[in-house]
Order: sequence, then C-alpha cells, then structure tokens
Amino acid sequence: STAIKDASNNTFAGISNTSSWNFTTTTDATAPVLQTAATNVAGTTITLTYNEALDTGSTPATGDFSLMGTSNTISMVSVSGSTVVLTLSAAVNASDTLTLSYTQGTNKIRDAAQNNSANLTNQAVTNNTDTTAPVLQTAATNVAGTTI
Repeated sequence: STAIKDASNNTFAGISNTSSWNFTTTTDATAPVLQTAATNVAGTTITLTYNEALDTGSTPATGDFSLMGTSNTISMVSVSGSTVVLTLSAAVNASDTLTLSYTQGTNKIRDAAQNNSANLTNQAVTNNTDTTAPVLQTAATNVAGTTI
C-alpha cells in the first residue's frame, strides 16, 4: 500500500494505542432574536430585523401576522438576509401607533440551523412614515431682479 507522506517525503508513522477520539463540533442552538421592527418612509412595508441571517426557504404566511393600530392588512411576506419584510395592503398613516403579533405557523421565521424565532405579542413597530410637506425656508432674487 501507499504510505502517507509529507511534502519532504517523510512517511507518516501511524497512530497506535489510541482508544478514543474526541472531536469537537459546534452546533448553533440559539434562536434568532428580533432587533427592530419599523415601517419604511412610505409606510407601505414593515421590516423585522433579526440578529442573524434567516432561512430564506422558510417564509411565513401572511396569516401568521396580526397588525394592530391600522385597518391595513399584510398582503405579502418575504425573507432576505436577516430581515422579514411585510408588505402592507396600503400605506399606514404617520399618526398610526402600530403593534405587531406573530404566531408560528407551518413556515416559521428561523435561522439556517433551523432554530425558530420566538412568537411576537404586541411588538411595537416604529412608524417612520413621513407625510410632512416640505416648507419653503427662503426666497430671494438675484441682484438684477431677474430670477428668484
């Protein structure tokens, strides 16, 4: 048979008198944790940001979520990287105080190691919707008075 050799052509002496091997493996047993929940400026989506990458092959159903503080519903769910994006049926108002609940269904929010995130109950959602109209700060003419 062919002996195992190193780059200098030294033959491996082999292993003897070994009764057991101790292999250390690291297994991810920690569930992803929600960091933030916030609308986009347009008020048309809510992004849930977790502390680690999620399993993009496990997308929860819209019915797994319940949004309070608005009459809008969740029309679509997508998972990418460490975020879950909830698309709303219409834009929320800037004055809406939003809370979100999530109950695990068939397809759970989980990380790549299959650790499921916790359910959410009345999770506060930061409403970043901006409906404030711009306000003119200054107006001036040039020296000739031909342009403003």
